[in-house]
Amino acid sequence: MPPVTKRVRENTDTDLKSAQKADSLSPSLLQLLDKRLKEQTDLIATKMEECENRLCDLLAEKIGTLTGQIKQLSDRVEFLEKELGEARGITQRVADLEAKLSHKLSVQENANIACDLRIHGVPFVEGEKLKHIFNTLCFNLNLTPAPTIKDIYRMGKGRNQPQSIVDPVIIVKLDHLRDKAALLRAIGTLRRETQQTLTLQQLGLDSPAPVYVNEQLTKENYLVFREAMKLKKARKLTAVFTRRGVVHVRASQNGEIIVLENMNHLSMIPTCSFRHQEGEQQ
Repeated sequence: MPPVTKRVRENTDTDLKSAQKADSLSPSLLQLLDKRLKEQTDLIATKMEECENRLCDLLAEKIGTLTGQIKQLSDRVEFLEKELGEARGITQRVADLEAKLSHKLSVQENANIACDLRIHGVPFVEGEKLKHIFNTLCFNLNLTPAPTIKDIYRMGKGRNQPQSIVDPVIIVKLDHLRDKAALLRAIGTLRRETQQTLTLQQLGLDSPAPVYVNEQLTKENYLVFREAMKLKKARKLTAVFTRRGVVHVRASQNGEIIVLENMNHLSMIPTCSFRHQEGEQQ
């Protein structure tokens, strides 16, 4: 059996030989590993490039499809905008025509009642003679001869009309506008001279109850007049009166006279607070 020292030396020589052998194989092994690694890297790069190309082609196809759809939508939006513009133009023209037609109808309606008067406060009596009552009024106002009457009647006094505790107004249709103006002027003169309102006594009836004679108004103008009078009572308008069937107002004491053609005009008037002067014209 060889000595221990000899065995250790022999083993050491063997290890050194194995290490030298491993060192002699390392470069070729490394080259092989590098080659295999490069092959794998090139393969991965090729696969990734192929994937990128497929993705780019797919995205390009999708973008092309979306571009076509966007172009179609853009054309449709442009068409709809054009149609909308034309529709708005037509709507505006229709609104303008409706406004013109409404104005013409209002003017015509006012012209139809331009010579008409309303008399409030005359009690209804069976068999009454309205023409005689009107002629008595004109006589007491020194309007002789009395204006020619085309028609005179009580408004809404028929068999099918509902009963009311308020006596229906009397409508007087005169031949000429100047006759209506003359009658209203005479009533105004009477009020200024006597400092009293018109009463049933001026109509030949034995009563001191007041009577009111005003211009006949269209339904819309009457509503405007009623709302304007509410504003006057609330001290937001200084004057409210009618002329030729149209409502006129004054917002301030020295302000200009404003013509109200409809309810919208009334809502746009700047109102103010003030104290009424006694005897302000209504």
